[in-house]
Amino acid sequence: MKRGYVVQDLETSCFLAPIDGDVGFVRELGSAGIFYDAEEAEEALVDHCGGLGSVYAMVCNDDWSFCRA
Repeated sequence: MKRGYVVQDLETSCFLAPIDGDVGFVRELGSAGIFYDAEEAEEALVDHCGGLGSVYAMVCNDDWSFCRA
């Protein structure tokens, strides 16, 4: 098992996700992008959400195919 991180925007309640080579927002947790490093997730929170939101730790399979809070 591995630990991954997801970022949720406070204002929209959407999660960050890679979209067309950029970063976008999705409503479903299952579509959220997984960050492999907590610091990267926190930087993304600042860069894309103005620092307003949450970073959640997730437990993932070794191939990142399934994650859960």
